Amino acid sequence: MRKARWAYTAGDYAAAAQLCEQAGSAFVRKGKKTEAGNAFGSAGFILCRHCDKYGTGLDLLNRAARLGYADQQKVSSLRPLIQKGLDRRQIVSFKALAAAVKCNAEPLIVQVWKNNVLDDISWMWFPGVNEQAFRDFMRRAPRLPAGNEMSITRATVKWIKNNFTHGAIRGTTDYNPQSILACAGKREVNCTELAVLCAAILQAHGIPARVVAILTEDYHCGTGRGHWIAEIWSETNGKWIAIDPQNQCGWKRGDSFLNACEMVEAVRIGKMQQIRTIRWANKKYDLQSWSGYFQIAWIYRNQDFFNDWNPLSEVEEVGFIPKLLFQGKPRDKFGHHQTSTGLYPAMNRVRFETAALRHKMHFSLYHTMPFFRRYELSTNGKTWRQCGAAISLKMRTGVNKAYFRGRSCFGDTTAPVAFTWLKA
Repeated sequence: MRKARWAYTAGDYAAAAQLCEQAGSAFVRKGKKTEAGNAFGSAGFILCRHCDKYGTGLDLLNRAARLGYADQQKVSSLRPLIQKGLDRRQIVSFKALAAAVKCNAEPLIVQVWKNNVLDDISWMWFPGVNEQAFRDFMRRAPRLPAGNEMSITRATVKWIKNNFTHGAIRGTTDYNPQSILACAGKREVNCTELAVLCAAILQAHGIPARVVAILTEDYHCGTGRGHWIAEIWSETNGKWIAIDPQNQCGWKRGDSFLNACEMVEAVRIGKMQQIRTIRWANKKYDLQSWSGYFQIAWIYRNQDFFNDWNPLSEVEEVGFIPKLLFQGKPRDKFGHHQTSTGLYPAMNRVRFETAALRHKMHFSLYHTMPFFRRYELSTNGKTWRQCGAAISLKMRTGVNKAYFRGRSCFGDTTAPVAFTWLKA
């Protein structure tokens, strides 16, 4: 073991692990279980911590645990590496994971995300929908053809164009989507009303949508130096994108639609010439004349149009200097960000964390579905059934498979997330 320490100190981790493993085998032959466990444990720790050899390292750690090794400090120190998966790679060996069941030490936690993307789940949409309010709104809302979220969005902005006229900047409203809907063809509306109505119609079709204010640096409430648009979660594009219900358009750079914060960034670095306008109706739109409105963005969050009819409340301001912070808004309703991190979570996703312990796999489920109703589970190809957010599955010998998905109040389901492991 002395040679192993020298190798470890010199940074020759592969040699140190090999020497520890050889020492462990020698101690086993001599019947010294405690010393053997410590040697195998050190070898496993070095392989996981410094050599990226998780499969072999976990095998050695579990072998050490069966010999009585229980250095909780070392085992726990591996957890952050395993959670991150070293640049989001999964542990290479499910056999090594299954072996953790036999480990007497604290189980190692393995986290797996759909497509290995670490979604930010601290930002959550609202938990459910007032279905009566939803049905009342749908009775008045336009009948739109079935399709993906992009075709429904285009149909929505065209319907708004045909039924509403943009007018007074200082128009009064309670920003209740039902009140705005009742004004169709009766009076002029402002851009905020159009954005609220557009977002509510899209939500009524199961599409995550919210209102965003884009503002000039000298904006002040009621001056006309700002504009209100909407953002939707596009499953087709795999991202949030900005749409303008008043001008019936969106924006692209190359083949990618942009969100409001990406537009703000383009203005900040002087790259607006790279952006083109995608028009969904026959209306002229001069992007350059509107670029001043993309200097700051207010993102309205948690807009539950079917539980709270006055949705323009909590605001996240995106800008490098919070010039507009708290202007005309309660301080407790504002947050300020210099980047868009956390403001654009991937929606309609289910992810899970899992731990192996005592012949069972323990799962904790999370989701970012705005119209979430329940989780569903299918094991080893069996029928889907409802499950809770925390479940435990008994492991059988051989291959085990668990599939998870979320279901919305509209009956839609997320793509199944699969987890497979092998029990030796």
